[in-house]
Amino acid sequence: MAISPGTTLILQSIYPITHRYRHYGAITNAMITEGNSWILKIAEKTHCKYLDTISVLLNDEGNAKDELMRKDGLHPND
Repeated sequence: MAISPGTTLILQSIYPITHRYRHYGAITNAMITEGNSWILKIAEKTHCKYLDTISVLLNDEGNAKDELMRKDGLHPND
């Protein structure tokens, strides 16, 4: 921060995945949620802003909403 004191740092949550993701099972949304809790704790500890993208991308079953994700099951669509 000393180098660029006017810079705003934002820590963003990791996107959830759908069942279509090729590594689904080895990586789960429960693991992603746990990782996001670590990111949130770091944001709180360092007074960074936290961008919560996972909560708007999750469906009621705890997976990424298919209609919001690309066919790879990992990346959000346009």
